[in-house]
Amino acid sequence: WIKLLSNTLSISTNLDTKKDAKRLKQIIITDKEWDFLADIIEVLSTFADATTELGGSKYVTSSLHLRLIIEIIKMLETDSHREETHDAFDEENQDEIPNDDINKSVNTYCLINEIKLILYTNLIKYYPTITTVALISLILDPRFKSPDFTSSIQKSHTEQQLRTLFKQEKNNQKNTPDVSGTSDSSSTVHLVHPAHSKENH
Repeated sequence: WIKLLSNTLSISTNLDTKKDAKRLKQIIITDKEWDFLADIIEVLSTFADATTELGGSKYVTSSLHLRLIIEIIKMLETDSHREETHDAFDEENQDEIPNDDINKSVNTYCLINEIKLILYTNLIKYYPTITTVALISLILDPRFKSPDFTSSIQKSHTEQQLRTLFKQEKNNQKNTPDVSGTSDSSSTVHLVHPAHSKENH
């Protein structure tokens, strides 16, 4: 509708209206800028959805939290992550004066990737490694069938570690002495009524 308004103002015979039309064309958002806004909304909505899902959960969310972090990191990954590093919370970045000249269109080329890179770098900063113990909790969580969202190496190592833990627990069960026989004998003795004992004498 903004473009429609601009076209309507342009064909007006009123000079002031034509000036408004010219001004509007100078500051109007370009198609590339609209595309960028759509892309950034898609990226940020992932964070919003994760926050909503975690906030509305009524059960333990540690495994869910980890899965969402992994999925967000994978979504943000681009080829440039290994080439540059940025911290969105650096003082230098906060001190930069933005370009507020609305007459100039924004150069959106690779801008979405730059934003993804900043978000990605900060996630890696606060979640540098994902432990095997944490991944085991994901496997044991009935809400998640399998850790398909992890790398093949992580998946293989986690499954191997889980098998080791099961074997250790199985061996511990075998080495635990069976005291059920002793308990049954004790129970039988206590079931004999004192009166019956006197009758036998």
